[in-house]
Amino acid sequence: MVIHESQWDTLLADHTKGEGLGKVRVTIPEPTLAEKGDYKVIFNPDSSWTLLREGTPVEGLIGVKRYGFRPLEELQSLPFQEGGVHFFVDVDGSFEWPPKTYTPKLIKDVPPENPTLITAISSPYREHLRPDDLAKHHTFRRGITDPDIIYHPLEIRFTGVMDSTTMTVTEGGQLATWLFSYKVPNPVNPANPNPGSADPFLVRIPFEVWDTVTGQQLNVAFVDTKQYLSDTTTFIPTWSPQGECEVYIVALPYDEQVHDVRREDIATWIIKWKPEAKWSTGDIVLLDFPKPLVPGEDEFSFTIQGADTGVVADMKERLNLINVYPNPYFGHNITEKKLHQEHVTFINLPPRCTIRIFAINGDLVKTIEHNSPSTTHDWNLRNENFIPVASGLYIAYIEVPNVGTRIIKMAVVFREQRLRNL
Repeated sequence: MVIHESQWDTLLADHTKGEGLGKVRVTIPEPTLAEKGDYKVIFNPDSSWTLLREGTPVEGLIGVKRYGFRPLEELQSLPFQEGGVHFFVDVDGSFEWPPKTYTPKLIKDVPPENPTLITAISSPYREHLRPDDLAKHHTFRRGITDPDIIYHPLEIRFTGVMDSTTMTVTEGGQLATWLFSYKVPNPVNPANPNPGSADPFLVRIPFEVWDTVTGQQLNVAFVDTKQYLSDTTTFIPTWSPQGECEVYIVALPYDEQVHDVRREDIATWIIKWKPEAKWSTGDIVLLDFPKPLVPGEDEFSFTIQGADTGVVADMKERLNLINVYPNPYFGHNITEKKLHQEHVTFINLPPRCTIRIFAINGDLVKTIEHNSPSTTHDWNLRNENFIPVASGLYIAYIEVPNVGTRIIKMAVVFREQRLRNL
């Protein structure tokens, strides 16, 4: 992965070694300042991570134990010289094994697109009701915990076709065990083939469950937790997201038989969809199980090549890349090493241009002639007489010979004014 050119560019690093499930995100506020080179994130025995540049650890980013992706708004409020490389690195992943739940992925999304099929997946663990999503630790306290069985990735294939009038599955899908409903007793459930019986029964559901390791189709049982029979116009006599059904995966080859997971240790995981979930015939959801990151094995790599002044061929278009930071200047710049080194930096400048700073009333405050191959130029927040400017709003008018102009609004607040207003 190569990052360059755009301000606040955010991309994911390549997972170049190992099989653990994790992600490394790199965010570059300003490409002209980012340290170029080949980078690598490695993991240490104490579950920390270290950033390497050309094989050498980067000072300040050695043995980091911060995990998770920080919001962009948070990054924008931080000094972006983190580790001296002038960009941010965020790592997400886990060293935990065994996993407490599955990771859902929508691997086939048939139009119309159905992103809620993933975002609306819930479960006892996700709702903070149970320590994990294993059936063994749920309501019935029955289930399988053999790691050679339960950690096989599963595919949920939506092959069923629903009748929009009867709300039943007319073809495709598979038969599943309706254990019971919290709101509709089995004896009066219209889907029960044996009216009056409280026993579980089979209904056709719109999806199939497959073990991707063995290649076998598996059985399913479920409980409807929300639907009322009085909802005559909306009652769905099969699995339905609006029923917030608790689906139990049964680790037995599909046989079109009733499987009561309350009585036998045959279930593995529990899945639950919220009512907003939408699906189309042909959609496929993969339930994978996160492999832990392994110190000494997993590595993520990326390359920073910086901003290439030749990337933007049209100089008029490149005018829009000219900017100034920090903006607003709020009493401090991360590159200020000592007191009274106040400054802002103009970035993405061409080799020759004139920068004129005007006060909001139109008075010319400072003229800067930029004539350098460098794409940056500092302004020390002083006027032509080397007197610090007042806090307030300013206009930067950048003129590029034979190309055009760029206008930037700026705000400057010095320390005294900042403290006075906090």
